[in-house]
Amino acid sequence: MLRAAILSLVVLASCSVAMTGTDRANAPSESPAGSVGDAQSPAAPTSSAPPAPSPAAEAPAAKPYDYWWHVTGKSADAVLFPGAPFRTDVAFLYEHDAGQYPRIYKGREEHGGVPQRANLSAHLAELARDIQRDIPDLNFSGWAVLDYEAWDPVWELTKPEYREASKEIVRRNSPGRPDADVERLAKANYESGAKRFMLDTLKEAKRLRPKAKWGYYAFPWPSYAVYQQKTQWLWDASDALFPCLYADKQGLPNSAAKIGPLQREVTVYQSDLRGRIALCKRFAPGKPVIALLWVRYDGIGSPIFGQFVNDDDLSAMLTVPKAAGADGAIFWNQAQSPAEATDLNRFVRARLTSEITRANR
Repeated sequence: MLRAAILSLVVLASCSVAMTGTDRANAPSESPAGSVGDAQSPAAPTSSAPPAPSPAAEAPAAKPYDYWWHVTGKSADAVLFPGAPFRTDVAFLYEHDAGQYPRIYKGREEHGGVPQRANLSAHLAELARDIQRDIPDLNFSGWAVLDYEAWDPVWELTKPEYREASKEIVRRNSPGRPDADVERLAKANYESGAKRFMLDTLKEAKRLRPKAKWGYYAFPWPSYAVYQQKTQWLWDASDALFPCLYADKQGLPNSAAKIGPLQREVTVYQSDLRGRIALCKRFAPGKPVIALLWVRYDGIGSPIFGQFVNDDDLSAMLTVPKAAGADGAIFWNQAQSPAEATDLNRFVRARLTSEITRANR
């Protein structure tokens, strides 16, 4: 993730859900003997004894909900695996070393800068090598997350530098075009290029590891609520959706009720979690929704960025996505130094494992 580079200086990463319930099945009512079929059948004898009760409806089996553990960074090997209930069959492929991802990084264009200028054949060839390196098992059947964050496939939602670079290409190729035409052509070229890049990347990834469940990191963001039809191609092509449910304090008023170091109303974060899960289920009904969680606070520039989440927010992370209908949760972590690895090990032993046990009672 792009945050990985920033957190190596502090500690990294950013990132909502509507309660759903499972209806209890009703036992079917039995027709009285002789009431259907042969008109010649004698009427069933009457009795003063009370009718036998219908078989009790069996409660539906609880929906499986699993946890996955993933650590990246220079000191990742020093982080202890927490053990049950965590699993490790999950892989992340990051934009800086998974293919030739076009982006504008620190003011410099890499691999064409914008998606419509990507060299797709070179990208896919390098992506194949990177997948073989990061997922060597041909039969890998876990979650596979493409962490491409620099730009957005929707023109209105992508960062300004990508819109401006796209317009500059049009101006260079067609000097003197009216600004309205420049905007229209730049938008069309950008969005078609982004769509092709993302779909071809998914197609190649599925070809190489067909048993894995592939999808893109964090999509859809809440801002996608009004762009479902425009982006349906992405949800249709994804095997699973991975909403980013990191905790931060962006947009929260200073008057919000205090919870630990964050001035946060419990209902704000929990409502955000429920809303994001609900959005995923609306966009891709029937497909797995796996929450991406981070045990530190996000919000680059915040005084609490990189601190471990407090008990209330940790509890919300563990309980709300599950109650909202998510199918599981991946705990993403990073350890760029031995000190970060030690801190993470301490957090897991002292708080995370006990809180998960409490949440699963």
